[in-house]
Amino acid sequence: MANFCKSCGSELKGPLEAYEAFEGMHWLCFHYAFEHYSDDPDVPCQSRHCPTWHIEILKEALIARGEDPDKIINDAIELSWSKSLKAKQSNGVSSFLQKGLSKVFK
Repeated sequence: MANFCKSCGSELKGPLEAYEAFEGMHWLCFHYAFEHYSDDPDVPCQSRHCPTWHIEILKEALIARGEDPDKIINDAIELSWSKSLKAKQSNGVSSFLQKGLSKVFK
């Protein structure tokens, strides 16, 4: 029988005991519901575990090194999609569908 997050409603993966400390929620859902010190989840809080804060400090570190965070993210997305399309091709997805997907996600 599947168990679902009390916050987002998505299925909880793994043993239910792993979610007891988080009131039957994913850790991320729990963080934004009870620990996040900002009303806006897009505004980082000062918890060292806050994923929004991690994103902000990583972007700041990349900029300080002269890197463009948006370019790095876009390149990673392109690489991921490329690998995904290759995997689908090897699993029998038609080349027509692949070409259509490639045009949509360029």
